[in-house]
Amino acid sequence: MDPGTAEMYVNEARGVQLVQTMIDRAGMIGRVPLRPHRPRVVGPGFDYRSSYVLFAGRSGYGPLRVALDTNIVIDYFDHGERLWGGESVVDPAAQDHGEDLEALQMLLATWVLRDIHFVMLRQSLRDSKRGRVGSDRASRNRNGWLEFYKALTHGGYHEGDGRQDPRVALPSRIVDAAIDAIPIGGDQRMVRAALLDGAHVYLTRDKKVLRARAMVRPLGMSILTPGELLEELSLCGALNFLWDPASLYWPLPDQEKVAHLIWALPKNAA
Repeated sequence: MDPGTAEMYVNEARGVQLVQTMIDRAGMIGRVPLRPHRPRVVGPGFDYRSSYVLFAGRSGYGPLRVALDTNIVIDYFDHGERLWGGESVVDPAAQDHGEDLEALQMLLATWVLRDIHFVMLRQSLRDSKRGRVGSDRASRNRNGWLEFYKALTHGGYHEGDGRQDPRVALPSRIVDAAIDAIPIGGDQRMVRAALLDGAHVYLTRDKKVLRARAMVRPLGMSILTPGELLEELSLCGALNFLWDPASLYWPLPDQEKVAHLIWALPKNAA
């Protein structure tokens, strides 16, 4: 067998292993009463009417598109091996960051099972807050972007899925006013790029960007932290697998996407 193919199979299996680890860690199976007439959760995609926070009044069915701020991409590059390995990522010295990493780990497990598209924006190919990046980091970012894109192409998304985008009729002055609430520079470019890419959610830990969310949400995109996104997914029933594995009635999505997201990690990731 080709070594690359063997590695792909190993990495594909890590997605399912992470899901099982998170189920075991939650310890909720058998503790939540199963109601015989509870509504069936739609999957692996999403009914856009199920959450205004995530889909801003859209209708139809399709994937959840999540654009990643550079700080989330860096978190993934720095901690990805531990995240996929199901290891604890709690850092007592940085409680808020540790909670965000824990949420990111659960988001990865949910991504394995659902039609969620993590999008690494081209603007993340360079670190605008630090100027020009070194050749090693630039190469890492280019490889990361390419593998994120390859993972995305294994989703079930296709154009013309019936989405209604409330940004279509918005005057440009309203878009500009919302973007002006974002700190000038790279943050503005990232948020604007996410909007143009059709993202439903812009995932970030940047408190300055988060403060502008009320201005951006009317454009059809929510700015959320990993913990906030996880909470909204829970409200949609996307975390029901933690206590009711039978809720996953659809075939497992193509797990080659997992291999590509793992291949996006730097070779020396911790």
